[in-house]
Amino acid sequence: MQSILWSLLPSGALTRSLVPAVFTLIVLCPVAGVTSGMSAASHGLGSWTFAPIDVPGASLTYVRDVNQAGQIVGHYEKQGPPFVHRGYLLSRGVFTSIDVGDFDDARGINLQGDIVGDFYNAADGYVPHGFLLRNGGVRQIDYPGADVTFAEAVNAAGDVVGYYAMGGIEHGFLLHTGVYSTIDYPGALLTNARGMNTQGEIVGLYQIVDPDGKERFHGFLRGTDGTFATINGPDVLGGNANGINLRGQIVGEYSVPGVPGIFGFLLSGGQYMSISYPGATLTRPWKIAPDGQHIVGFYNDQHGFLLSRKP
Repeated sequence: MQSILWSLLPSGALTRSLVPAVFTLIVLCPVAGVTSGMSAASHGLGSWTFAPIDVPGASLTYVRDVNQAGQIVGHYEKQGPPFVHRGYLLSRGVFTSIDVGDFDDARGINLQGDIVGDFYNAADGYVPHGFLLRNGGVRQIDYPGADVTFAEAVNAAGDVVGYYAMGGIEHGFLLHTGVYSTIDYPGALLTNARGMNTQGEIVGLYQIVDPDGKERFHGFLRGTDGTFATINGPDVLGGNANGINLRGQIVGEYSVPGVPGIFGFLLSGGQYMSISYPGATLTRPWKIAPDGQHIVGFYNDQHGFLLSRKP
């Protein structure tokens, strides 16, 4: 039986011996129909196919990231008793449970198989801490002085982005070569960093008071020179940017005033493609593979999906 060996965290707060991996074979069944709102073919983006992803027996499955090797991470819940909230790795059709704390989420994976996410323990009041899982060992990620820390993505260089809260205000962060730096969109009420590519471009969301006096969320792209650009989605007032790959393709979500639901988008070559899981009212693309052939996310805030581009 394969197992994962967790190492002692720097704080000494968490120790793990051998943790059995959970293996369950699944079959991904393609779902016909892909995008709504815009024609994929009209943008030269080819055709795509959805496949649902659900951890067997789970009441909820989120899919957060996919790497070049097709490995997928996310988290699932089982109502129990006991209640279970665990991260997972899906590789070659097999789910492996990720057990870091009492509850945990896996949010990002790079080509080397490094995994980042967050965990909670009852002993410290379920305060969220970030983690980096590398070669079977765990490093705890806490922004200095922060109340909570969430690690959202790790690139091929090993850099980590996420967000933290301090004094009730959320800020994005970058962890590069062991050094933390804050990411704040100028004038924003809050900022979350959610994705990063190998070049160091970062995407996320911010909240700000717009010129009409209303508070709205917007997506952003932060370039390697530190400058920001707003990413909203196709023809809408606001949105979120969740992931970016080495080609600069961005995925995220948006809503349309007066139209129920949340829709996903792919921004590629300056053109938007709208993404809606068939029959769903909410579709949240979270990350895009480095080669742009796969997009992962979840729909109706309950089931995961893999969206793949046909050859």
